[in-house]
This record gives sequence, C-alpha cells and structure tokens, in this order.
Amino acid sequence: MGVEVQSPTETLNDGALPLIESSEMMDLKNTFGKKLTVTAVIITAALAVFTIIFGNNNFLVSGVRTIFSPFLSLTSRAAHEIKDMQSYFTELKSYKEENTRLAEENADLKRSGLSVAEYKAENDRLKELLELQDEMEGRFRTTAALVVSYEPNNWFDTIVINKGKWSGISVGDAVVASGGIVGKITEVGAGYSVISTMLNSENSIGVRIVRNGELAVVEGDAELSKNKLCRMSFIEKAGGVNLGDLVETTGSGGVYPSGINVGTVKEIKAENSVQYAVIEPAVNVSELYEVLVISGGDE
Repeated sequence: MGVEVQSPTETLNDGALPLIESSEMMDLKNTFGKKLTVTAVIITAALAVFTIIFGNNNFLVSGVRTIFSPFLSLTSRAAHEIKDMQSYFTELKSYKEENTRLAEENADLKRSGLSVAEYKAENDRLKELLELQDEMEGRFRTTAALVVSYEPNNWFDTIVINKGKWSGISVGDAVVASGGIVGKITEVGAGYSVISTMLNSENSIGVRIVRNGELAVVEGDAELSKNKLCRMSFIEKAGGVNLGDLVETTGSGGVYPSGINVGTVKEIKAENSVQYAVIEPAVNVSELYEVLVISGGDE
C-alpha cells in the first residue's frame, strides 16, 4: 500500500509568495532578531540607569520613557514576529524531512509489492512448465531453458536460449512454453540454440480445430507477424471454422507432439475466394522467460 503525503509547502504557498528556505535566509533572520533583542536590552538598561540617576525627577523620567516607549514596543513586537517566523521555518523543515522520509518509504513499498508480484508470476510459470514436463515424461526427452535474447526486429520470429548441444538439443526439436507451442530449433551451438517461432514465415504446423476436428495448417505470415498473429490455411470445409475456435497440433510432420495448444481463431477472411483464418498464438512470444525443448515428436 502506498502512502501519499501533500507537502506543506504546496498548501501554504497557494496564492502566496514563494517560501525561502535557504541557510542564508535563516542566518539573516537569526542575526536581525539578535540585533533587535540586544538593542531593546540596551535601551531598557539605559532607562533603568536614567531612573536611578534622576529618580526624583518624575518629569524627566516620564519624558524619556514616553520618547523610547514606541521603539521598545516596536523592537519587542519585531523580535516576537521573528521568533514566530523562525519557529515556522523550523516546523516547515521538519515537515519537509518527514515528507521525504514518507516518499522514500512509499517507493520502498511499491518496489516490494512489485517484487512479490514478479516472484509469484515466475513461480506460476515454472510450476506450469514443470507440469508440462511431467506430461511429456516417458514419451519425449525434454530440456528446460531460459530465453536470453531476441533477434533485433519487432516481429519476435527468432529467439535465442541458453541451452545447446551440450544439453542434447538438436535442430528440428520442438519448443513449447506453459501456454502452448513456441516454435522449433533451427540452429544449435555448444551452449545456445536459436528458435524459429511460429510467427516466422518459414514455419508451418499441422493443426486441428478442437471443436470439430477439422484439419488445417497454421503458418507464419510476414504481414500478420508484425501484430504477433499467424495465418491458418487449407481449411477442408467451408464454414468449418468459427471465431474463438481453439486450434491444437495434430502431431503430423514429426516435429510437434499432438494435442499441444497452438492458438485461437481471431478473424475469418477470404482471399481470392479461398477462406483462411487469423490465429492469435496461445503463447505471447514477446514475453517469454522460460521454454521447454522437446526432442522428437509423434509420427
């Protein structure tokens, strides 16, 4: 929970002159106040001496007091006002320090809240990836890896991970994340691999529509990939696809295991009287942290 504090400077300065909080100003007020106080003390002492000397001359004493009385009142009032002003600036400084402390505390709380959310999100991702790995156990060999970089373009069609030949990864291996298909391995080094994601126009995946079992092919499209979308073509029956239909792998081609989520039908279009669908991938490849490399696939 954040803490919001309004600075007293903001409240006090509405419609007023700017407040000066410099050390020079404070020193000036302190010096001026001291001088007024000393002056008042000197005049008061002089009046006392004068009264002792001319104690019997009430006329002279009264006259002197009459002359200096307004000045004494002025210096006394000015000294009080300066003292009040000093108190005001002292309190203002205290408010400012408190506001700074609360602002820092607020920032710490926000960072702490963000860290907790990040840890929870990471924990959820790893849990889902582990569950997927357990499902594959006994049928495929799997290797978990971290995403280390993307190719320098805005289409996220190529990803680099931190595992390679040393981990048993080979070209052609399928790559999945907790949500579904990511792509396949197209290059392998000793300690790294390159993934060609399903957004890449050179990739194609045999799929079926979950609702009715209709077969089709999902492939990367240069234009659609700019919006992180794919194209589904070769739909066998007209009207065989609906908006919102889920699409999964068939296992054909020997790369991807069957039954892995591919995406959702976002749009249905026609081109030269041929129907095709726009697919929104199940995995947002622009926000990947961990992946699972699957060696082999259903034949």
